[in-house]
Amino acid sequence: MLPDVRAGRNVCLEIDFRQLSNKFNKLKSYLAAPPTIRFQDSILISKPDICTMPDDIFEMFAGDLKIKDNGQVVEHGSTIGHAVVRGSGEYSSGEHRFQFKIESYNMNKWIFFGIISHKVTLWSNTWAIPSCYGWGGQDSTILNLAMHAGLNGYSCDFELNDIIELILDCDHQLIRLTNLRTKRTHMMNINLLKCPFPWHFLLNIFYPNDQVRILYTDSQEI
Repeated sequence: MLPDVRAGRNVCLEIDFRQLSNKFNKLKSYLAAPPTIRFQDSILISKPDICTMPDDIFEMFAGDLKIKDNGQVVEHGSTIGHAVVRGSGEYSSGEHRFQFKIESYNMNKWIFFGIISHKVTLWSNTWAIPSCYGWGGQDSTILNLAMHAGLNGYSCDFELNDIIELILDCDHQLIRLTNLRTKRTHMMNINLLKCPFPWHFLLNIFYPNDQVRILYTDSQEI
């Protein structure tokens, strides 16, 4: 029996349309707040200071959070409790890199970085989301609807002003987390039956006024 070529073509068209839709939404945000060019007082200027938008932004959230600075910053409200936010981008192929700066951090230290499938409903309790995978504060790893302490030797080393890099490697069905200050890296394989494509990056923030900024993204599509 010959394969259904039309079905494969429809899948490709769906992925292409989703990627174009993501880029269009990012362009709308960019046009709403275009880059600001600030010049120094000196006449001799070799390089202007240019502020640009990252490729992905914070978009949908659940819980006591607010999104600021045109989607580049997320801040927890005044209450104590889990709250989650996901990125606008959807990722099904290639390798995608994100960098987040912890700009405000409670002494009890709980922020989670990971992924969630686009196909599930967003809840404020991260471990209650079936497709959630990633790493958090207090040495916690989240997967399979549960929080695990010290899984595979993981210990959290997040500190204020740290830059945390999260890589979504769709082709190899895994994610990696690196603290750029300590250079410690952790890797997690993803079960596509539990966390099907497309993926979003996901953050969980617990304590009042904790704040994270997305700094940089780098996507390599097939």
